[in-house]
Amino acid sequence: MFKKFNPMAHPWLFRLIMNSWPPYLGASVWVEDIAHDWRNIQVGMKLRWYNKNYVHSHFGGSLYSMTDPFFMLMLMANLGKDYVVWDSSSKINYFQPGRTKVTANFLLDEERLQRIRTAAESGEKVMEKFRVDIVDTTNHPVARVHKTIYIRKKQSAVKQ
Repeated sequence: MFKKFNPMAHPWLFRLIMNSWPPYLGASVWVEDIAHDWRNIQVGMKLRWYNKNYVHSHFGGSLYSMTDPFFMLMLMANLGKDYVVWDSSSKINYFQPGRTKVTANFLLDEERLQRIRTAAESGEKVMEKFRVDIVDTTNHPVARVHKTIYIRKKQSAVKQ
C-alpha cells in the first residue's frame, strides 16, 4: 500500500536532513551541496567556540566526522540496491591547524564506478580506497582522510 520513501532519491532533501542531524549541528558541519547524480558532495565547517580544541583550532574529531559517511553514501546512490556498501577503515593525517572555515570536496567519476562494478560483478568483495583533502579558506590542506570502502554485489543480483 505504501511505498518505502527513500530520501537519497532527492539530494536536496538528504542535504536538509544531514544539516539537521544533531552530530553535525553540534560540530558546525554543513553539507553545502550534493550533486543531482551524487557524484560530487561539498561539506564545510566553520570554526566556532564549541568546535575548537584547546589550542583554538578545529577539533580533530570534527574534522574527521565531516568526512565520515560521504564516499559510502555516494557509492550507495550510484551503485543501487544490488550492492552492499560499508565503511571498512579510515585514517586521517593532520598537516596544519585549521583556524578558518574548512571544506572537503568529494568526487566520484564514472570511470571509477565502472571499475568497481566490473570488479564486483562475480559477487566477490571489493575494497576500494578513497582520499579527500580538508582545506582552509586559502586552499591549504589542513588534513587528509583516507577511507577504505567495502563493496560487494548481493548474491541475489549476481548472474549465475
